[in-house]
Amino acid sequence: MGTEGVGGVFGCDRELWRNYDACELVQRASLPLSILIDQGMQDSFLESQLKLDLFESACRLSGQDLVVRRQADYDHGYYFIASFVEDHLRHHFDGLMRRR
Repeated sequence: MGTEGVGGVFGCDRELWRNYDACELVQRASLPLSILIDQGMQDSFLESQLKLDLFESACRLSGQDLVVRRQADYDHGYYFIASFVEDHLRHHFDGLMRRR
């Protein structure tokens, strides 16, 4: 969530923002499972709010396993989600089964 979105929810207390910032959270404690992200490259929020490059950098610094799949010709709408949701369900299922 970009600054505009976070500020609208949490106000001007930037310290409070850190508790909900994905980059901050992944640097505090990495997850034992990999993170899978599908990103539509036509998403209108990609550069202004999502800032995927910052999250990728934070994951690299913290050693968090991350898989990013950049999807050309997709935005952030229903068809994007419908196209990749099964992959994400399988990803989480497989990760949980490996931890048993």
